[in-house]
Amino acid sequence: MMILIGFKNVGKSSIGLELARQMHCSFIDLDQAIEDAYAKILLSPTIPNAFGDANVSVGAAPCGRPFGQARGPAPTYDLSRIKLSCREITRTYGETYFRILEKNVFAETLSKKPAILSLGGGTVMDADNQALLKGHVVIHITAPYDLVYERIMSQGMPSFFPADESPRTSFDRLWQERNAVYNQLASFSIDNDATIESAVKKILNHNEMRENS
Repeated sequence: MMILIGFKNVGKSSIGLELARQMHCSFIDLDQAIEDAYAKILLSPTIPNAFGDANVSVGAAPCGRPFGQARGPAPTYDLSRIKLSCREITRTYGETYFRILEKNVFAETLSKKPAILSLGGGTVMDADNQALLKGHVVIHITAPYDLVYERIMSQGMPSFFPADESPRTSFDRLWQERNAVYNQLASFSIDNDATIESAVKKILNHNEMRENS
């Protein structure tokens, strides 16, 4: 399995989709899987232990039912109104809630054995998640520093930036912290500094060299 890691907005999802298209194989974006899992939690008639740890308090769903508590048959919902983005989930329930959900969805997604999997920027900062990377080809995607910052801020203040710190200070600190971890975990790195197609070509060439060495 190829697993794409890297900072937010470096192009992991776009590269993963194109890579899967060219390789004629399956692709899963973990952020999308998390958002789908959140919506399913709200719609499930019974959730005996949605997060794998009965001792973790993760708050209540928007419908007022604590996650993990059984209820009657689920009514029909407009999924477009129930489904939240990863940023919205974090802002609504806090980062601890989001990371628990992320960890469980990551482990479940790996069991599906997609050929290519794109991870969120903070996924691999967790030691348990790092352990799950073993045995896979881990590709660190990077992109020009200033361009990534502009992309992030164009969507507003991200939920993982502390409120008591300037956005640029937060970005600078997290960029250094996370890239150090990405580089340690990666089988190889590629720069997404031109087109998606050229980034995919770099990955295919790198992977071919690895397999032939």
